Formats: sequence, C-alpha cells, structure tokens
Amino acid sequence: MCSTCHEDHGFSSALFEMRRGANVMSMRKMQLGASCGHCHDGTQAFLTSDLPQMCERSS
Repeated sequence: MCSTCHEDHGFSSALFEMRRGANVMSMRKMQLGASCGHCHDGTQAFLTSDLPQMCERSS
C-alpha cells in the first residue's frame, strides 16, 4: 500500500520519496493539489482541510 504514494521498486511516478526529510510539504501545496492534496481532494480521500489534526505530528 505504501507504493500508492511512495516510490517503490524504482518507479518515479510516486508522490513522495521514502527518505526522511526528502519531501517538503505545506498546506498551500496541498490546497493546490500537490503532495497529499493529490489524492486528498474530497473525492479519492478526505480533504486535507477537513481533518488537519491528522496531518500534524508532535516532535
């Protein structure tokens, strides 16, 4: 299931690299349909703006 979003077996069509810190994300990018917003558009998956606490991580 990880390969849905992450690079798997050398395919470059993935949205994210499987390396910590390799993917710069922002709510603005998501709202424009990049990174998580590619699928979290309210059709394929919940909108990123619907449940922002799911995206927040504590350090």
